Amino acid sequence: MIAERVEQTGGRVTARRLMRLVRAAGYKGSERSLRRAVADAKEAWRAKQALEGRVYRPWVSGPGEWMLCDWGAAGTVETAAGPRKLSFFSGVLGWSRFRTVSFSCSERFGALAVGLAHSFEQVGGVPGRVLFDNPKTVATGHLAGVAVLNPDLVRLAAHYRFSPRTTERQDPESKGKIEAVVRFTKSDLIPYEGFGSLDAANQAGAAWCREVNAEIHYETRARPAERLEVERPLFGSLPAARPAVACGEQRKVDRLATVRFCSARYSVPHRLVGQTVQVQASDSDVVIMHRGVPIAEHALLAPGEASIADAHYATPAPTGVRALRPRTPSEHAFLALVAEAEDYLRAAAAAGTARLHDRLEEALSLARARRGPGPRRARPRDHVRTLRARRPRIDRRRAQSRTAGERRRRRAAPARGPAEGRGPLAGRLPAHTAMSAALDPELEAGLRRLRLRAIRELAPELLQTAKTQRWAPHELLATLVREEIASREASNERARLKAAGFPAPKTLEGFDLKASSLPRATFEFLASLEWLQRKDNLCLAGPAGVGKSHLAQALGRAAITAGRKVRFFAADQLIEALYRGLADNTVGKLIERLLRHDLIVIDDLGFTALDRVAADHLFRFIAAAYEQRSIAITTNVDFERWTQFLPDAATATAILDRLLHHCHVITLDGESYRLREARQVITPA
Repeated sequence: MIAERVEQTGGRVTARRLMRLVRAAGYKGSERSLRRAVADAKEAWRAKQALEGRVYRPWVSGPGEWMLCDWGAAGTVETAAGPRKLSFFSGVLGWSRFRTVSFSCSERFGALAVGLAHSFEQVGGVPGRVLFDNPKTVATGHLAGVAVLNPDLVRLAAHYRFSPRTTERQDPESKGKIEAVVRFTKSDLIPYEGFGSLDAANQAGAAWCREVNAEIHYETRARPAERLEVERPLFGSLPAARPAVACGEQRKVDRLATVRFCSARYSVPHRLVGQTVQVQASDSDVVIMHRGVPIAEHALLAPGEASIADAHYATPAPTGVRALRPRTPSEHAFLALVAEAEDYLRAAAAAGTARLHDRLEEALSLARARRGPGPRRARPRDHVRTLRARRPRIDRRRAQSRTAGERRRRRAAPARGPAEGRGPLAGRLPAHTAMSAALDPELEAGLRRLRLRAIRELAPELLQTAKTQRWAPHELLATLVREEIASREASNERARLKAAGFPAPKTLEGFDLKASSLPRATFEFLASLEWLQRKDNLCLAGPAGVGKSHLAQALGRAAITAGRKVRFFAADQLIEALYRGLADNTVGKLIERLLRHDLIVIDDLGFTALDRVAADHLFRFIAAAYEQRSIAITTNVDFERWTQFLPDAATATAILDRLLHHCHVITLDGESYRLREARQVITPA
């Protein structure tokens, strides 16, 4: 019976538990004798297992071949959402024994992807195989003892180019080194009182890894950091950017343009409604990313709170005060009387004033009575045109119609120089406005502070004209505002044109449509910019000198005139800018700045061959702009031959897949403009 129980329990049964069984079977001896018998039975079982049972042998890994990963528990940690379970993702290289540790408040697949990306970045490359345990984030199930891998893990492995492997199910002994690393981490790194915050845990983990990787390993008798230098050249290269799943926990943007994280709500740009974003959190901040680009940053909030940024929405935040919507002619006329009419109407309505419509009619009658009959008033817009028209001399008829007293006062006044006392528009105004008084200094200082330049320049003359011709207050205000808006729109258009970086002033009017193979209907469609409104791409292909660059720049200028933001790049300039961003780790910010433009023009793509790094960054930019912004390219290379300037067919396929979806491909043909003009210049000998 004793030998049978030892065999069934794998040598773990105790004499105390066997005592009840053997007593029931009639055993009359002492407990001490039973303990000796159980010890002998266990010794015999172990000897038998050594000969016939499971055989253990050292697991030998070659350099650059294996990384072993697993999760470990680290207690709890305080967060803004309350106490949360703290876990650590540990990894160890099979040959060098180099160890990595990163902490997280989740063991979902997003956290696993972040931990794995952190491990790869710490060792400086990607091993050929990665060994995992069998959680649901790795294996969705088992069939005939074979692990069915999570599709997300398969995509992650394809991105980093490693082969995922799993251990035997429910067999900790088969995991070897990683189990020892988890036990060692718990005993040597995790304090008994726990960590105060997630950031403190990650800082302690980074310091601990630097310490243990610099010590001599008891098995290899070498420092893991030194062996890593030997092993690193055998790793695969890291991709240019992390995949989206390795940038944080995934969340779907709801119809309010917000995401929920730790029971708090955070806003994102409204154009991302319905799309998936990634959320990364520290002890104080939350960073939300989309396709590897940061799109929003918020302070970490407590559960139930919300952080809403007005810049993420196209409409202003509600104020609780509705705008007035006059419908009848009387309502329009009353609100146009004075600036205080709106305040009076709101206050009277809030006080429950009876017969308010009759009061409005009485106010309008009084206003008409005080105004009285007068000369026909000029329209404000016509007067502004008069202000802007050049008048070489004062109208003689108006000068002769002045009274004799006015002429005497003019003769008695001291003489002044030609420029003395004259405003910026003097010499261009009617006679009765050329002598208009200057603005009050405090008012002029306020207009300067508010940067209302057009109002400041036109206000003196318009105020005098409005007084003389009896303009209504709202007509004067509307005229000033209209001119300020026109001035700012013209200034903004000049700024957008300067920021676009066009190398030459090309326009649609200067495009020789008769000498081009481009059909007129296609040209008119491109000039309408309907494709830009739908965020479609544009590809102009053809040999050199057929007008591809001219047409692309002209469409960009037309988009700027329509109020859009445009950025022009020669292909080598764009690649150079991406390389500069790679040097100072600002590629993400550069792409984010480029995506603020409605149209990005890339000229002469394909003239220069791109290496792996340049192609990866070009793909990253095109993937970020996919279905979000319009890209216009010019190229003289057929799509089938893009592998000539891109490093491989996979990269060319990935770029063309996103570029040609929602794209208008137009092929130009014919004789080169430059060669035609050169032949016209050359004269026969």
